Amino acid sequence: MPSDRFARVGRVFLVCLAVPFLLIVVYIGFVSAVSIWTGLAAIHRNGSWLPIAAGFIAFIAVVWVFFTIVVNALRKEKEDDWVDI
Repeated sequence: MPSDRFARVGRVFLVCLAVPFLLIVVYIGFVSAVSIWTGLAAIHRNGSWLPIAAGFIAFIAVVWVFFTIVVNALRKEKEDDWVDI
């Protein structure tokens, strides 16, 4: 029974960490989209590729880090003794 209680606490802790992290990912995704949009709007100017490339690289990096952390956290959650107290 105590392990069930710890599992619930661990899930709540995981959600409490995931929500702010998801908000950060959404914010960086929005900034990346604005960067790409700015680069595409100024495609006729020299150097317009730079905000496009920066936006794509930032978006891909943030999504990769997010999915890596989420997958590792979900794998860790499936283990029986993942809460170290």
